[in-house]
Amino acid sequence: MVRISRTDLSGGVVLTTTGALDAATAAAWQFSAAQHDLPPGHALVLDLRETDFIAIAGVRAVVAVADHHDRETVVVLAAGHHLRDWIGLLDPRQRVRVVDRLGHALVLFRQLQP
Repeated sequence: MVRISRTDLSGGVVLTTTGALDAATAAAWQFSAAQHDLPPGHALVLDLRETDFIAIAGVRAVVAVADHHDRETVVVLAAGHHLRDWIGLLDPRQRVRVVDRLGHALVLFRQLQP
């Protein structure tokens, strides 16, 4: 089972995922993450540090959520996570940036804002 919790910050929305993000859960996770309304000008952070497992289907869902929200998206993964390279390969529009700490994501938010 996969769960999403939302935290609203100044200039951004953080969606924290817990559980496994795999072929069995990716579609439901993608639907749920896409349902979160983002105020204009707010960045999106997908915090995946609490996930137990992330499959390629999960990476595709992450990219699809970034495309759905039509904005730069920051993904937070643990340092050295094996999917960092896959996100780059599966994101042809290069809208998803990967960092290893939530603090880094928030700094990047400020840089992405107009």
